[in-house]
Amino acid sequence: MKFSLSYIWRILSLYFFATTINYIDRLVIDILAPYISEELGLSGFGIIRFNLSKRGITAEAYRFLSKTAQGEFLQFPGWPLIIHQLDNYGREPAAHLPSLDIQGMEDPLIKVTNEVTGELEYILRIKGNSFKPMVFSPDPYTVRISDPDKDVWETFKGLKPVLKDEESQPGKLKVKF
Repeated sequence: MKFSLSYIWRILSLYFFATTINYIDRLVIDILAPYISEELGLSGFGIIRFNLSKRGITAEAYRFLSKTAQGEFLQFPGWPLIIHQLDNYGREPAAHLPSLDIQGMEDPLIKVTNEVTGELEYILRIKGNSFKPMVFSPDPYTVRISDPDKDVWETFKGLKPVLKDEESQPGKLKVKF
């Protein structure tokens, strides 16, 4: 297919004008940003960061067009918010089961089931080898400790919780794999 020289120049000029308009739009938006954000009620932007090693979530809220003398963006008062994985659960524990001290397995999976209702309370992959399971009623519980990748399971039934207001501490459950 053969194109005439005038056709090629038309295409190139359209490309040039499109690039120029795009560039001018960006400049105009940059200049008008304070007025647009005030008019529309826009006040800032947010960033969510996940810290996988500490199992935390950090929510940050920055103000538009405001920087410190060092050039850093200013956050809104009270920010950042840092939430740990267990803080995100939403229910307050009524009691705790015996602490788990797990040997021979790294970062095991813990499954806690209420034996009276049969409901799964939660499944959690813990960080490390010790964990104090929280529960939400005085019912007995079943705890399964596992490494699903290796298909290795250990089950403990009839674990009785110690309520928060009781003085005694629940014991320790040592588990070897």
